[in-house]
Amino acid sequence: MFGIADVYTVFFIVLGILIAFPGTIALLVFGLPKLVERSCQRVEQTPVRCFLLGLPIVGIGGLMAAGLMGSGGPLAAAGGVIAVSIALVSLVGAAGMSLLIGRRMFGSAETIPLKPVIMGALAYKLAALFPIIGWIFLFPIEVILTTGAGVFALFRWAPERKLEHPSQLVVINQG
Repeated sequence: MFGIADVYTVFFIVLGILIAFPGTIALLVFGLPKLVERSCQRVEQTPVRCFLLGLPIVGIGGLMAAGLMGSGGPLAAAGGVIAVSIALVSLVGAAGMSLLIGRRMFGSAETIPLKPVIMGALAYKLAALFPIIGWIFLFPIEVILTTGAGVFALFRWAPERKLEHPSQLVVINQG
């Protein structure tokens, strides 16, 4: 049986995440704007590629981390490093996803105002809290997608530019 203390524990953990996540996202967006912008472009333009890149990283890396952490000793520390590394890369992708959601909610601007970043991060995280659908389907897809976007952003793998019209010329300034 669950007591009221268990309910309060879960409630305050979720509340803490809802407070800390937008702050962390804002720190990344304003602290590393070029990295987050690259992540945002990847999520917007190539979400399937991000998902396909993130799937083996989260799947294999997560299994390796869990196996190493379960073994105890110094190998558990290596498993922890793998898990934290995956989480940090996913956080970079999550910042890009939050920025994209915020821009779509409030429009794009030349500068990045705080309101779209915070609201995008809240919308992103609240969607994952939706019972059953958010827990089982949305959250794993988000983690895999944002991990792929984070890897693309960290390695500066930019999406290919699409031409609006096949006859459009691409002019490269060499001067």
